[in-house]
Amino acid sequence: MSSTCQNENLEGGEAAIAREDYDAALKLFEASAAEGSAQALTYLATMYEDGLGIPPDPEKSLSLLFQAVDLGDAEAYGRLRYLNTVGKFNRALHAAMSRRSLRHF
Repeated sequence: MSSTCQNENLEGGEAAIAREDYDAALKLFEASAAEGSAQALTYLATMYEDGLGIPPDPEKSLSLLFQAVDLGDAEAYGRLRYLNTVGKFNRALHAAMSRRSLRHF
């Protein structure tokens, strides 16, 4: 898939979110993320965090945010900092950070 298709999927996902068509958004963001879009990973993380069209899944949300951070997405990094500051997903976030530290060092 070209970066043009990746961008089209990302833009289509954003439009689907705006009209609350979460099934379409999920498919489009997943396609864009599969092609390496950090922004799509961040959108997916929000969908899993808030349960938009899917059951909420804090572990999945955090995993997607970490993947986006690894690709250099500043928004994902800021989101992780925010979640840590407010204590949301506190257990899941600290467990994910521990696993990540062990995996990378």
